[in-house]
Amino acid sequence: MPFSVAPLFVLAVALPFLFSITDSPTGNFWPMLVSWVCGGGLLLMVAVQALRPRAQGPAARLAWARLLALGLAVAAAVGSFIGLIQYLVGDAGLAPWIHASTIGQAVGNLRQRNQQASLLSLGLWAILWWALHAPTWRAAPGPLAEATPRRRLLQDMAPVLAVAAMAWMALAQAATASRTGAVQWLLVVALVACWRRTGPGAALRLAAAALALFVIAAWTLPEVLWQLQGVRADALFQRFAGDSHSCTSRRVLWSNMLTLIAQKTWLGWGWGELDYAHYVTLFPGERFCVLLDNAHNLPLHLAVELGLPA
Repeated sequence: MPFSVAPLFVLAVALPFLFSITDSPTGNFWPMLVSWVCGGGLLLMVAVQALRPRAQGPAARLAWARLLALGLAVAAAVGSFIGLIQYLVGDAGLAPWIHASTIGQAVGNLRQRNQQASLLSLGLWAILWWALHAPTWRAAPGPLAEATPRRRLLQDMAPVLAVAAMAWMALAQAATASRTGAVQWLLVVALVACWRRTGPGAALRLAAAALALFVIAAWTLPEVLWQLQGVRADALFQRFAGDSHSCTSRRVLWSNMLTLIAQKTWLGWGWGELDYAHYVTLFPGERFCVLLDNAHNLPLHLAVELGLPA
């Protein structure tokens, strides 16, 4: 793959996760536009490269996979840095490069803790996939194993960079206090353990170390924030135990969704209107006290917007 194409491919993979400009006409217009442009650019690069005689076969597919993993790892590493700044400082005054948040809320430029946590899980998976297969690439004959000076330097630096990136990701994942992210990391480690026979044990050791650091950080980060900023942030284990704010619980959210479904059972509120429906409705019981644009449950979300037949 030409050197000029590879950085563009990595940038097109990473940018949708990091783009933070939100302006008129709607808050999501520019992030969605950038995402569609990057997606189109990725498809165009793949199509153009596929026309080249030497851009086909297993080696070419592996090259694309490596660039995809690199793009996800870069996005997660940069997102980790952004999330930790938000957690410790809140609004760092670096808009639009870093989305403003409040102290203790690590939402990244994706502006939602579960989406930030999912990005970090993708980055973890990308690095572990690389660690699992890298020894095989070096041992196999062919262009991917050519020991050029630049390739040797990258191979020597890769383990250090991977460990550093995974450490940042573990800290940033703990800062999100996302239960979804915690479950994703457990699943990733479990899958690596199940597939350990397909490659060396380095990937499993990295996964176990990342998970251990994540658990330690989940315990200690809220206390560190309290000591530094005097702010009590949501703690992951408290959220699992149900000791966090009750008005942000899934029970309250889904109860609100059932009320919305009961009001417009058959035709729903309309596509994309869940946030408006929640905003204008007076609920008989407790109200979910956070702005939202999804029900965190696909069947309920579709039933609210399109009606029960959906």
